[in-house]
Amino acid sequence: MIVSALAWPIAFFYGDPRLSSVLLVLALRQTIQGVENVGIVAFRKDLTFDKEFKFRVTKRLATTVLVTLPLAYFLRNFWALLGGSLAGTCIAVVVSYAIHPFRPDSRSQAFAL
Repeated sequence: MIVSALAWPIAFFYGDPRLSSVLLVLALRQTIQGVENVGIVAFRKDLTFDKEFKFRVTKRLATTVLVTLPLAYFLRNFWALLGGSLAGTCIAVVVSYAIHPFRPDSRSQAFAL
């Protein structure tokens, strides 16, 4: 929210209007990352580093091979890195729910009034 609100003033300060688009994409990436399954923290807690390794490698390989390299080949500019970063976050969200069974419970104390 703060990054997106400051995107245009920062771009004006640095004198580069392209910077506002970059900051908006990075703000969107952080927003999407906020819905990642918190259950993956259990991998570290339970010392199941094999699952954490699978999660991280799957995310990085899929992002690099399927998105960033093709974008870099076709676009040949900085948008390839931003697109890869955004796609990597989306892939991480999907993989986090596929690899860990944790689902938030609507009856939990956090939602009680």
